[in-house]
Amino acid sequence: MKRLLMAWASVGLFCAFGAFSMGCGNACDDAVDHLKECGSNVTAGDTSDCSGAAECWANCINDASCDDLKSANGSYIKCIAGCH
Repeated sequence: MKRLLMAWASVGLFCAFGAFSMGCGNACDDAVDHLKECGSNVTAGDTSDCSGAAECWANCINDASCDDLKSANGSYIKCIAGCH
């Protein structure tokens, strides 16, 4: 669970906070949905500005399995490290 929160915090650094809107369909929205599906109790703000590093980080989360996101050495961490 700690890793899930760290993953969301990574995306949150780049996504603006505000009223969360379901169904926008960008990578940040999908990352929030994926984290929730994996058991995280995340809430998100306005993820409409999902580009650059934020989009890259969100895609890393979206491509990871739930087990990977919960792992201290998940491959998504290496993926996120490669985002610029």
